[in-house]
Amino acid sequence: MSLIRRWTCVVPTLLLACLSIGQQLPGPDRLTNSIDSARLVALPGKSRALRAHAQDQGRVADSFPLPYITLTFVPSPQQRAALSKLLAKQQKPSSPYYHKWLTPEEYADRFGISPRDMQRVQQWLESQGFSVIQTARGRDWVAFSGTARQVTSTFHTEIHRYTRNGEVHFANATEPSVPTDLRELIAGYRGLDDFAPRSLPVGNLRVHSLNSQAVAKANDTVVTTNPDDGTTTISHFLAPDDVATIYNLSPLYKAGTDGTGQRLVVVGQSEASLADIQEFRQTFQLPANDPDLVLVPGSENPGHTSEEFQGDMDLEWAGAVARNAKITYVYAAPSSGGAFAAAQYAIDNNLAPVISMSYGSCEFSLAGTPISSFETELMKANAQGITILASTGTSGPAACDANDLFPTTQAMLGLAVNYPASSPEVTAVGGTQFKEGTGNYWSFEEGPNSGSVLSYIPEVVWNDTPTTGNLSASGGGMSGCITASGDTCTGGFTKPSWQDIFGVPPDGVRDVPDLAFASAQSHDGYIVCTAGACSHGGSPIRNAVQGVTAATPVLAGIITLLNQHVVDAGIQPKPGLGNINPALYQLVQAGYPSVFHDITAGSNVVPCLEATQNCETVTPTTPNPLPYGYAGANGYDLATGLGSLDASNFATAWGWVAGGNQRASITRLTVTIPPNSVPAQQIVPGTMLDFNAIITAVGANVASGTVTLFSAGTQLGSGPLVGGVADIFISPPLGGYSITAVYSGDANYDGSTSEPVSLFVGDFTVTVPSPDFTLQSGDVAYIPVTVTPAFSNYSPTLSLQCFGAPTEATCTFKPPSVQPAGGPITAMMVVKTTSATAKAGPYGKRGRVLVGLAGPVFFGMALLWVPTRSRVRSFKALAILVLGTALALGWIACATTNRLPDPGSQPAGPIPLNITATTGGSNPIFHSVTIMMNLQ
Repeated sequence: MSLIRRWTCVVPTLLLACLSIGQQLPGPDRLTNSIDSARLVALPGKSRALRAHAQDQGRVADSFPLPYITLTFVPSPQQRAALSKLLAKQQKPSSPYYHKWLTPEEYADRFGISPRDMQRVQQWLESQGFSVIQTARGRDWVAFSGTARQVTSTFHTEIHRYTRNGEVHFANATEPSVPTDLRELIAGYRGLDDFAPRSLPVGNLRVHSLNSQAVAKANDTVVTTNPDDGTTTISHFLAPDDVATIYNLSPLYKAGTDGTGQRLVVVGQSEASLADIQEFRQTFQLPANDPDLVLVPGSENPGHTSEEFQGDMDLEWAGAVARNAKITYVYAAPSSGGAFAAAQYAIDNNLAPVISMSYGSCEFSLAGTPISSFETELMKANAQGITILASTGTSGPAACDANDLFPTTQAMLGLAVNYPASSPEVTAVGGTQFKEGTGNYWSFEEGPNSGSVLSYIPEVVWNDTPTTGNLSASGGGMSGCITASGDTCTGGFTKPSWQDIFGVPPDGVRDVPDLAFASAQSHDGYIVCTAGACSHGGSPIRNAVQGVTAATPVLAGIITLLNQHVVDAGIQPKPGLGNINPALYQLVQAGYPSVFHDITAGSNVVPCLEATQNCETVTPTTPNPLPYGYAGANGYDLATGLGSLDASNFATAWGWVAGGNQRASITRLTVTIPPNSVPAQQIVPGTMLDFNAIITAVGANVASGTVTLFSAGTQLGSGPLVGGVADIFISPPLGGYSITAVYSGDANYDGSTSEPVSLFVGDFTVTVPSPDFTLQSGDVAYIPVTVTPAFSNYSPTLSLQCFGAPTEATCTFKPPSVQPAGGPITAMMVVKTTSATAKAGPYGKRGRVLVGLAGPVFFGMALLWVPTRSRVRSFKALAILVLGTALALGWIACATTNRLPDPGSQPAGPIPLNITATTGGSNPIFHSVTIMMNLQ
C-alpha cells in the first residue's frame, strides 16, 4: 500500500475520533445469549411486607388486567462506579463537571443498557404476550401491560386479591421470577400490585372550615380546647403572603424572582380540578397560571379520588411560592405505580429541574427491588440536574404505623422512616409548628392579599399527637432503624459523606429530615381550596389544613425561585441544581450566616404499645403507653433536620456555595445579653440591659453600619457597629419580648436579620381574698395569700414575710416560700393569738399602723443595702434609707404622744398586717399587701 493510500484511510478515522471527543458511545451489550425463559431466578421484593397486614381473598381471574408494569434496569458495576463519581463531581465547584447536567439520551449512552439489549428485552416481553407501552429515554426501564394469566406464565407468580382495613387491593402472592439471563440487568419492578404510597394517613387530616357566617379572613382564628387537659389553642390560617413573610420570600419577589421562566413538577395519584387552583389564585390575587395536567402515557386514569386533596394542596402551595413558574402535574393510578410512576416519567422526560413528591412508604414495606429500582431513577434525576423533594411523613418516628387506612393511636411496628425521603438523592422535608408565646406576630388588619403575619414566628417541632389522639408528628429518624440495636442501625442507607459532619448523629446511616417547614394540624394551618369548597352561596369558605405534605411543595417553590436566582445572578447559565443536600450541609458546617432557623424545642415523640419493637417494658416509674421519638436540639436533630430556611438569605448564600469567589454580601447577625446580666427570665423592671449585636461576615472587609432592635415591629433601640459589634442599651418595661436585630448593611455587605431572642422582664403581684379578717382572742386564722406571676414562664422562688403582728401573736406561712411555675400559687398565712392580745398595746392604734408600715421599709433597706457597682442602684438605696429614717423618727414621735397610761383598759382595734413577698438576692423584687386584723 502506498503512503498516500495509507493516509487516505487514517485521516477519516482521526477526524471521526476528534469529532466524537466529549460524546459517549452506548455501553457494550450485556445480554450475550438469547433469553431462555426456562432458566429462572426469583427477584427479592416487597410482597411479603405487603401481605403481613392483609387478608388473602384468593386468585383474580386470568383476564384481570395489569395496566402498567415496569421493569427497571440497573447499571453495570462499572457504570455504577462511574455514575457515583460523576454525581460527586457535579456537586464540586472546583470540578469542570460542576453543574454540567446530562440529557436523558446522554444518560442512556453512559449508564443505560445498550440499544440492542433494550430491543432484546422488548422482543422477549412481546413474545410472552405483553404489550410494550414505553421504553425509557434513559434506557433504564420499560413499561408494558398484560393480564394476570400472562404474569403467572412469565413471572411465575399468581396475582391475588387482598383486603386491608376495608380496602380491596391486588398483589403478587409470591416473589416473581425472571430468566436467569436477565437477572444482572433487572433492578426491580412495579405494577404487580396497587399498594401505592400514601400522602397522609386518613384520620390525621383535620380541615377547619370557615362557614358563610364566619368572617373569612386569613387572620381568622379557630379556638379549640383539649378535653383531656383543658388547654386552649388559638389557630390562625396561613395565606400565601403570610408564608412569604415568615420565610422571607418578599425580598426575592421585589427583585423580580417569582418563578418566571422556571418549571416545577408536582406528582400525584388522582386527577385534579383546575377550577380549585384557579379559585385559590383568584382569592389571594395571584397571577392566573394554570398548571399542565399530564396522565402518565399508557397508565390507568385514577379519576377524581380522595388523593385529589393532596394534589390540590401541592399545586396551590407550590404555585403560591413560585408564583409565575410553569407547574406540571403528573399523575398515575395506584394500579399503575401511582406517584412512583409519575416521578419516573417526569425524570425520564426531564420535565422540570424540581420535583415535589408528597408521598412515601415505610422503608421496610419497600425492602428489596422496589427501593433499588427507584434509587437508580433518583440518581438519574440528580445527574440530569433535577432536585427531588419528598415528605418524611406524618407519624413521627413510626413511619411503618402510617401504612394502614385508619389512624393509629400507638406505634407498634418500631422506629422507621419513609422512602424516598430516606434516599441520599432526595431532600427530606419534615414539619414544624409556630410558637408565638407572648410575642405579637399577627396584625389585626389583613394586607391586600389577605396576609396578616408581621414577621418570622419562632418554630418548634410539629407534634399534634396530644391534640388529635392519633400519630401526627414530623417524620424523622435513622434509615433502617426497625432493626435497631442501641444507637446503631442495620440495613437502610449508609451515611452519605456530606452528612458526616459535626452535629449530625454518628450512627453510620442516612438521617432524616434535612429541612422542615410549617406543618401543624391544629395550629396555624394552610388555606386550601379543594373539591369546589372555595365558595358557598357567594361567601368564601376556606379549608385550613396541616401536614409535612404541605411543607414539601412550599420548599419545592423555594428551590424553584433559587433556580431562577442562580441564572439571573449569572452564577450558572441554565437552571438545575441537582441534589442540594451537599450544599445545605456545607452551609451549616461553615456557619454561613442567617440561612437556617434552627428548631431547638419540641419533639416528634409518640406513644408506643408496650413490648412492641423499640418500645420499653413498663416499670413502676414509666407510664403506659410508652413514648419514643426525637427532640429538637441546637444544630441538626432527627425531628426537623437543619431547621427551616430564610429564603432570601439562602439564595444569596448560594453564590458562596457555587464557587467561593462571589462577594459575601450576606452577614450573620447574633444578639446576646452580656454574661454578667441576670437570667433573662428574672430581669427586674427598670434594669438597664446592654445588648451585644455581633456581625460575622465572610470576606476581608469589616462590616459597618447600624443595628436596630425590634419587638413585634416596635423599635427598642439602635447603635452603630464598632469593630463588628454594636452595644445597644435599653431598659425594657414589664412583659415578654421576642427581640430581633436588623443590620442596615453597608457598601460591602447586604443587611441581615438575627434569630429572635426571648426576653422576659419579671414581676408578680400579691393578693388576699379580703382586705380584713376577724379573729377571736386565743384562736387561729388561716388567710390564703396568692402570688401571681406577670406571665406564665416567670417562676422565681419567693420568700413570704409578715410584719406588724403584736407581741402576743405569731404570723407564719405554709409553705414559707413559693414558686409560681406557670401560673398563680397560693400559700396559707397562719395567725395565732393568745387571750392577752385583746389589748391595744403600748403604742395605741396610730402607733400600730406606723409599725406595720415601717416594717417593709426597713426590710427593703436591708435588701438594697448591698455592695454594687451600679451608681443608679446605690442612689436608690440611699434615697430609701433617708426616707425610712424619716418615717422611723415620725413613728417614735407619734408612738410617744399616743401612749396610753392604762393599756389594759383599751379594747383591741384593727391591727394592720403587712404581707411581703420577695425574690431576695442582691437585686430583689418585692411586693406587699396590707390586711387588717380585727380582734374580738
